[in-house]
Amino acid sequence: MQEINKVKRALIEGKSVLGAFVMFPSPDIVEMLGYSNFDFVIIDSEHGRMTIEQIECLVRAADCSDTVPIVRVPNDKNKILQVLETGCLGVQIPQINTVEEVQEIIKTVKYYPEGQRGMAFTTRAGNYGTNNLEDHMRRSNNELLISIQIENIEGVNNLVDILKVPGIDVLFLGPADLSQSLGLPGQVNHPLVKETIERVYEQGNKAGLVIGIDTSSAEAARNWLDYGMRYVTVGPGALFKSCKEIAAEIKNIN
Repeated sequence: MQEINKVKRALIEGKSVLGAFVMFPSPDIVEMLGYSNFDFVIIDSEHGRMTIEQIECLVRAADCSDTVPIVRVPNDKNKILQVLETGCLGVQIPQINTVEEVQEIIKTVKYYPEGQRGMAFTTRAGNYGTNNLEDHMRRSNNELLISIQIENIEGVNNLVDILKVPGIDVLFLGPADLSQSLGLPGQVNHPLVKETIERVYEQGNKAGLVIGIDTSSAEAARNWLDYGMRYVTVGPGALFKSCKEIAAEIKNIN
């Protein structure tokens, strides 16, 4: 298990990071992404079809390929705790809309004195009980990255208060769900969707948070990085798109 969260450190230093979503229980894909120089992978247990055992295998694969494993997990206390014990270095919680939800997430993820995370030290996260108790608690509180997803107009409207809750590392935007919440499902390039994204960016940036966003192409990722987003991801469709482009190129040659 990795001892230092390189993504969190890079963000603290003002750098940008690039990640990729993984929706399939394939350690091979995670390793390939790591060897392809992605800074982190988001193991998706919101939409992905994975058991907790499979998630732990993917976390191991990330460790092997020197990329940071972050798990997207529904906002459920028990599920979040199980994911943390796999040894991942961060959690990304979708569909966050209220201050109370964020406060509960911080309490669940952090040990005392910052939170009330359930104490178990014989899991993979605690190196199966071989870690010093105080060191494990301190390292977990310092190294775990907490990313919350703002993807509904309710969350946007409550953002000023949400940003007052200490402990958030990344404010992540989901353009697809946000477009649906605005009555424009799938129209991620609609002016209203872009205006809302920019509004969230400005408020989050003013509060000193890292702002992240999911993209569907290298061009879109580059544009948002240039805009100022520092935690940018590409979705699982990127793999399909790459394969399709390669096949088309080869068939055109022949």
